[in-house]
Parts: sequence; C-alpha cells; structure tokens
Amino acid sequence: MVLEWFCGIGGFSFAFPHLCAVGIDVNRNGLETFEANFQSTCWSAQPQPAKGHFHCCADITTIDLTAQNLANADGWWMSPPCQPFTSRGQCRDHEDPRSRALLRLLQLIPVFQPNWLALENVPGFGESKSREMLIEQLQKVGYKFREYLICPTEAGIPNRRQRYYLVASQSESPLPVRFDNVKSLTLADFVDRSCGNVDERELEVSQQLVDAYRSAMHIIQLNQQHEIANCFTSAYGNSPVRAGSYLEFASSVRRFSPLEIARLLGFPDSFFWPTHLSLRQKWKLIGNSISVFVVRELLSQSIPAIFHSNRD
Repeated sequence: MVLEWFCGIGGFSFAFPHLCAVGIDVNRNGLETFEANFQSTCWSAQPQPAKGHFHCCADITTIDLTAQNLANADGWWMSPPCQPFTSRGQCRDHEDPRSRALLRLLQLIPVFQPNWLALENVPGFGESKSREMLIEQLQKVGYKFREYLICPTEAGIPNRRQRYYLVASQSESPLPVRFDNVKSLTLADFVDRSCGNVDERELEVSQQLVDAYRSAMHIIQLNQQHEIANCFTSAYGNSPVRAGSYLEFASSVRRFSPLEIARLLGFPDSFFWPTHLSLRQKWKLIGNSISVFVVRELLSQSIPAIFHSNRD
C-alpha cells in the first residue's frame, strides 16, 4: 500500500493505477475528483484496505497517525504545498504555516520507516531548510536517496514544469533517470479544438486584457511546431501573467482548458472532473498537480526493483 500525502486530484495514483493507494489531503474538491475517478471509498470507513484506492480528508497535522495503515504502508509519495519555497510565497520555507504538515511527516519518517518514499516540489525546495531537515531524517534511518531536477520537456512533452524530486529507498540505491529516444510531441497533440468540453466563451481572454498585458503574456500559435507551454500554476485564470500560456486562434486569444492542461501533465483521456466544480476550481486543482509523465518514469527508472515488481 502507498500513502499519497497531499494527493490533490491523485497524480501519483494516475501514474501507478494498479497500486493500492490511499490519497490524503485537506482539499475536498481535490478528493472529490480523486474519488470520482477511482471510485475510492473513505479510509476511515475501511481501516485496513486490502486493494483498490481509498481517500481521507484530513489535516495532516491533526490526523490520527497511530492508525495501523501507516505502519502497513510500503511507500510514501509526498507533494507538499510549494508556496513556502517560491518568491510569490515569500520563500518562508519551514517558517511558513503551510509547511507544518510536511514538517510533521518528516518527524514520522524514523517512526514508520516506509520501504521507500519520494517527494516532489518546486526547484526552490532543493535549497531550503526543509530539504535539509528531510535529508537529516533520511540519514538518521539509513535511507539511500538521490535528488533530481526534471522538466517534462526532457521527456518530449511541450510543457515547462521543472521540479525538484527526491527518491529514497531502504532496499536499493536509486538510479539515475534518462530520457533516451523520446518522441517529441507538439502542443497540437494536447489541444482540443472543442476546448475540452468547455464553452469557448468561458476561455476567451478579453481584447482589453490582451492589449494591457500582451508583452507579458505567453501567447502560442499552434501552427508553430516547436512552441512550448509555460508552467501552469494554481493562479491560472486569475492572474494574467506568470501563471501559464495562452492560445491564439485567428484574432482571438483563449486560455487552455483544465482538461488540456491535464493532458499536458499526463492524465489519461479517461480522466474527468466532477460536474459541480467551477472552471476556476479546476484550474486551481490542476495547477497544483504533478506531471504524471515524469513521476511514472522517475520511479520506474530510479527504483525499478520496487516498481517493476509492483506491475507484475
């Protein structure tokens, strides 16, 4: 069993859908998306899940960490809030209240000692005090670990989203990750001319906004084969700049739909959103998610004995 801490909409579970995973998060919209896609049931109602996917809506700083499930977990996937490690979040690192859940988990690594664990965050995490605290706990237990900086563009995905990754294992030393002989895809492979089941009018950017911010907006024309979309953040649809790219068709400019961004991150065509979520809520959730493409390759290559055996 794998504990997917800060699971959001379940990026890790989509990377390895065959694994028994428990998604844990405080965001109900994210968990409802996780539940809808995996038909998961509530963890608290199933104290010892044997197979399938489960979810738990809880603040990690207050969750009952004496549950037997924690001791039974073979692996931990962690994708904690990135704001404490960004300039927009004022780089408050471990002093940011949003880091409290991560700091509690770090204290529990020597207690529960999962066979493997992995973490994803923005590049700034790699220079943080929180990262130093994580390394200290891993060394205390004797984990073998490796750190990575990977962008989906290395895997042929036209989306800039460089992230810091750490993979640790008690049973094997994590290996380097290579993207050899990758097939480079274009944005046209991910863009839906029908706007991803969203009314095109909802995605349109007003001409007034374009005129005011064009020099700072990253506007893409699909007929340019080598265009690469910028990183989409949770502020997409709210902030006109530094939150993602835009598409230009003829004389109009529109935003990427949440489903188009999900495709760029590697979510399957079967992925869907609960109908009650607003466009803004969907953008926020997908902006906080992970690159399924990268995570699948990262773990399959770095600790193959664990993830190849899990596929059998």
